Amino acid sequence: MPKKKMKPWHTVWSNIGYLLRDIALEYKLLLVFMIMECVCGVAIPFLAIFVPKEAVALVTEKAGMEEIWLRLGLLAAMLTVLAAVKGLAGSAKYVYSNDVRVLYQARLLMRSLTCDFDQVDGASGLNRYRKANRTLERGDWSGTSVLMAAMMDIGVSGASFILLSGLIALLHPLMVVYLILLSAVNYLALNHARRYQESRKDELAGIERKLYYVEHHSADAKAAKDVRIYTMANWFLLLREDLMEVYARVLGQIKERHLRTGAVQALTMLLRDGAAYAYLIWLVSADALSAADFVLYLGAVTAFSGWVQMLVENVSRIQGASLQLNDMRDFLEAPDRQEPEQPHALPAPGTPVGIEFRRVSFSYGGPAGQVLSNFSLHIAPGEKLAVVGLNGAGKSTLVKLLCGFSKPDSGDILINGLNINGFRKQDLYMLFSAVFQDIMIFPFTIAENISMTSAQKTDRARVWSCLELAGLAEDIRRIPGGIDANMLKAMDEHGVELSGGQQQKLLMARALYKDAPVLVLDEPTAALDPIAESETYDRFHRLCGEKTAIYISHRLASTRFCHRIVLIQGGAVAEAGSHAELLEQGGEYARMFRIQSHYYRKQEVPA
Repeated sequence: MPKKKMKPWHTVWSNIGYLLRDIALEYKLLLVFMIMECVCGVAIPFLAIFVPKEAVALVTEKAGMEEIWLRLGLLAAMLTVLAAVKGLAGSAKYVYSNDVRVLYQARLLMRSLTCDFDQVDGASGLNRYRKANRTLERGDWSGTSVLMAAMMDIGVSGASFILLSGLIALLHPLMVVYLILLSAVNYLALNHARRYQESRKDELAGIERKLYYVEHHSADAKAAKDVRIYTMANWFLLLREDLMEVYARVLGQIKERHLRTGAVQALTMLLRDGAAYAYLIWLVSADALSAADFVLYLGAVTAFSGWVQMLVENVSRIQGASLQLNDMRDFLEAPDRQEPEQPHALPAPGTPVGIEFRRVSFSYGGPAGQVLSNFSLHIAPGEKLAVVGLNGAGKSTLVKLLCGFSKPDSGDILINGLNINGFRKQDLYMLFSAVFQDIMIFPFTIAENISMTSAQKTDRARVWSCLELAGLAEDIRRIPGGIDANMLKAMDEHGVELSGGQQQKLLMARALYKDAPVLVLDEPTAALDPIAESETYDRFHRLCGEKTAIYISHRLASTRFCHRIVLIQGGAVAEAGSHAELLEQGGEYARMFRIQSHYYRKQEVPA
């Protein structure tokens, strides 16, 4: 059974105000067009019900042709002008409403790139981001577009309801009450179906995220060789079929609720319109109503039924669209960690940076999620430290905590004696040049991939200098276009694709270009052979100079040049010392080194 959801944290009125406020700030003309369309939308149908009444009255009163043409022509001219204005306003409004959607898409993208890392990390964060994007990716059926259209339709139908209620009340006040009561039944049925659909939204988002992974990541060029060599295509198709079956079943259950709602609507419409028509016919047969008035009230009842139905449906639509906006605002307005009121100043350029983990504990949630427990470690300014251990020991978690991507459950992390919580997020990022496990090459030029900024802001001489230091300059010079060549074939069929070793050198050049005081290598060479990894680490060691450097690795010989090696085990520092000292101790490090040593027999890295 789907879980009962909590009451939405933004009301419909709050979301309407949120949307209108942004429209007023960004697209003032859109408000003008919306008002014009609404005014015409009320006037046209209200005038339209008087046209047949006027025609019948003119005929029964045996008016002259001149009077008939004059009065009906005036009404027709008014309707034509109003329809033209409404059409023009609607066309202009449609263009702007698409711009509003694009505006929010840009905000979501920017938010995903700048929010706290844990906002987009893991299944829950990705689900929240997925639901936020669903609000905007259905074109005219997107949450913002539906809310805007429903808002206007409610305004039009509400005004028409008031005008027609007054007209029908002249016939009999109970007729209005009867029509409203049956329309309320319609609303309750629609609201029930909408609430059920909302209760399954999280489930649908989770399935869509899995489908996206299967359909897009399995077809990614990086996975193509594995898919073929291990004949995984059929397996992926079966996974997709299973997910689509579940997805279709959930959608079917939602559609079934809406089908029941449709049956209720059909029944109430029959009762509503049938009773109204029967009453009008009875009045005419009893000579209590003229032919012209019969036509007028018949048109009024028909229009009233339509407007009430429209009002009911749009109240339901606006609630559904409001819930979609809740998903978007939930992601956009989720609070990041509060920035310090009086932030620490960054160390002066050239100042060595020391780091201390003081009794730090961290868990990913659940009893099995504990990664670090009362972890303490001091890294001296300018020290070259290797952090080693088995997979899952918490090596990469240290990097996430140090860079401020995640916050420890308890304990403190200090930089030059200052708690990292006292630095602004962007300032903290400025302290680190990092090369992570996942090699990220972007579909920009080589120069932009190194500077990580636009071509206009890139220091080209500095790019070439960093390429020289990283040992990649000669390779780049042989490429047509040099550092201005686009990378990756995903965006450019002539895009440059570098080898694994060349990619590592490019990432080194990127880290050198930033010139941050702390360098971090988080197992970026895991895909290379052990000797190539050792050479890469050794080259980076020579380039980092007097900077503080942290090398994360599960291959022990790669980091023998470091001042100190720390072995993490059980969420704490199990052993610490130089390579020679740890071998002499004969502990876990020595045992792991002996197991791995056959990789290094052909070429040892100097101690």
